[in-house]
Formats: sequence, structure tokens, C-alpha cells
Amino acid sequence: MAWRVASVAVGTFVVIVAMLAGMRAWSLSQGFAFQAIPGALPSATPGPPGGPGPQNILLLGVDAGPADATATPDPAAHLDGLSSVLLVHLPAERDGVEVSSIPASVPLRDDTTIGEALRSGGVTNAVEEAEGLLDTHIDHVAVIDDNAYAAVAEAFEGVTVTADSPFRTRDGGQVAAGTQRLDAAGVLAYLRPDPAQPGAEELAMRNQQELIESMLGEAVSGDTLTNLRLLADLSAEVNPYIAVDETLTPEYLAGLGLKLDDIRSDVVFDTFRG
Repeated sequence: MAWRVASVAVGTFVVIVAMLAGMRAWSLSQGFAFQAIPGALPSATPGPPGGPGPQNILLLGVDAGPADATATPDPAAHLDGLSSVLLVHLPAERDGVEVSSIPASVPLRDDTTIGEALRSGGVTNAVEEAEGLLDTHIDHVAVIDDNAYAAVAEAFEGVTVTADSPFRTRDGGQVAAGTQRLDAAGVLAYLRPDPAQPGAEELAMRNQQELIESMLGEAVSGDTLTNLRLLADLSAEVNPYIAVDETLTPEYLAGLGLKLDDIRSDVVFDTFRG
């Protein structure tokens, strides 16, 4: 099953790519500057965003628990809480974006999972295992704390989703069926269905994709991309919750955004089945 959405990237991370495309007049030094993960890639062989060849970016979502205002967030310190795995594929022609959700429970070559690989060997090991599972080279990797979704929702004063049916959340709450506007806390609950209910992993992936679609719609609507105060506030809120390999710089992301700026209707979501 595929979902077609309107913008240039995925999750809070790709919302930021879309925004960077609209920040031509805004100094990158004032914008998004993520934490770096030293040695995150097995081999440093990424190509430039405007150069030839495809690009693959692995996004590892982690559940770090409630945000702590008294502590500095560190997404890479919560590798035992893998919540989502996404592969963003940019074709060589840069004429679209393909985003695959990968179930964290998909077995690897030795019957372990990406989550277990992440816990035992860190980000580098998870990248190597993902490359083996997908039979593809990964150019970049980002670790994203789920609290980044809440930060985006806060900046946008909520996001709108439509639940096909009611479901229990991991904290014992309930999400009603139908269209609703979620605040930051609601977004986190929406991302975290009760794992004891049937189909919880599939539901979590579908909910994540729907949240991304809604956030992307918010990002490219109205005057969002020209509202420098909103961009500054969003960058300050989101930056601490994203850690990336050392070559995944704001300049690289801005280059991707500019390259992909005209294909906002050509982003496709699907789910990897193994």
C-alpha cells in the first residue's frame, strides 16, 4: 500500500528539508544544526546532494520517554528504545522521493532485528545490518527522538489526523475514531499504540506516516516557509532531538531541498515486507 503526500521529505527530519528549501534568504548558521554522531557510517562515501547517483538516508526513531526540560536531550543515548525505521530514497534524477517504513521486528540475517543490532552495536551496526537487509548502500543516517514530533506540533499549534478506528495508547489512553487536532502530547500518544493490541506495529507505522503527511501539509501551507520567527523557534525546539552522521550537514539538507523544491507532489510512502 502506498500513500502519496505533498512535500519533499519525511517525518520531522523531512519537514525540515522542506523548510530549508524555503530558507534561501535565511543564514543556515541561524537555522538547523543537529548533533553529530562520530563514526556513524560504516564507510564515509556519500555523494553531494546535487551530484550524480541516488541517495539513501536511514532514519532511526527512538523513544526517549518524556522530554526533560532540565536535561540536554541526546537521541543517540536512547538506542535501546527503537520506535521506527524509515529509509528515504532519492533517485539519481531527483524527480521523486520514496519512503519505506521498515518494521522493527523484521528478522535480519542472524534472526536478530534492527533494534537488537542498534542496542548491541550502536548506530554503525544498525546501518550495516540495514544495508544487508535492504541490499543497498546507505549514504546518511539520522537518529530522531520521538519528542521531535511533539516539538513540530507545538510550533504548528497542533496537527490534524484522521483515525480510521479507535485504539488504545501505550499509556492507557484512548484515541477516538475520526478527524481530530492533536497537540504535542496527543501526537506522542498517536505514535504509541498499546503494543498488546493486535496489529499494533502496523498501526504505529500507519499513524507515523499520517502524522508526517499532516506535518508536511502544515509546513508548505500559508506563510510557514517565510515566517522566520516560526522557523527560528522550530529549529531551537527540534535541534536537540535529532542526531546525524557527521556528513549530514544543514548545507547538504538545503541542497536537497533546493533540488527537490519542484516535486512536492511526488513523495511516495510504502512499507517494507521483507
